[in-house]
Amino acid sequence: MIEKETLGAVLQLKRPEKQNITVYGNYSEKHLDAIYSDNAQSYCIKSIDDKAYNVSNAKSFAAFIKEECGRRENKTGKLSTVVITQQGGSFVADDDFKEGTCKFNRALSQQWHVLAGIVNKTLDHESFLLALQGLKTSIEDFNDLYRKFIKVRIIGKSELDSNPVFIDNEAESGFKVKYTIQGGQKSEDILPSEFKLNLPYSKGSEKKYEVPIEVMMLNNGNNVIAIRIVCPDFERTEELAISDEVTQLRSDLDSLTDLLVLESY
Repeated sequence: MIEKETLGAVLQLKRPEKQNITVYGNYSEKHLDAIYSDNAQSYCIKSIDDKAYNVSNAKSFAAFIKEECGRRENKTGKLSTVVITQQGGSFVADDDFKEGTCKFNRALSQQWHVLAGIVNKTLDHESFLLALQGLKTSIEDFNDLYRKFIKVRIIGKSELDSNPVFIDNEAESGFKVKYTIQGGQKSEDILPSEFKLNLPYSKGSEKKYEVPIEVMMLNNGNNVIAIRIVCPDFERTEELAISDEVTQLRSDLDSLTDLLVLESY
């Protein structure tokens, strides 16, 4: 009588080392060779090192998509999908078997980060001046504007005699601020009520967007001035910048006629 262990060894000697198996994707199937693994005691397909790549700007994203499709000899982008979101996007070169992926995490420009951090917020004089310095490269007449707003530092250390009053006449426009400086001397100044920024939305982009900024001078209740930053066009400009980015991306990838591009923002 043949022992069980001996029978198993005999059967393994007759077992084929390689078998062809069918792998099913989302839309089709493919046939691959599977090698028998003694450790797993089963047939295994050689794993593919499908590294997920990450990029931070639209130019690199487009470059990856074109290169990956080229390496796969997919000249039209068939079964490849791009999704664009407010944060960036993603790409799958083979949506059938989910291979060749890339994440696009949009890196915003330093100036846009500063702007996003102060929109619709009320700042004290020091925080406001620091924000202006962070936006320096986006303000055409920065030195002149900064000299006007530097008065906020003086006023911020003084006692307001009344709430700031908005004026708009042929001579000048802005907020008239009456205050008493330390020592009892009364004074008044007119501070700008608005200025414009010209800044890029994302890093790696050469396109800039003009963004009007409205400034509201307020009494914070302790006779100290506060500055409210208002930007009515902030969201519209952000949407426009993303839309322009998508338009450029579509143009860069127009040779991939079967590429699916989805917008979700």
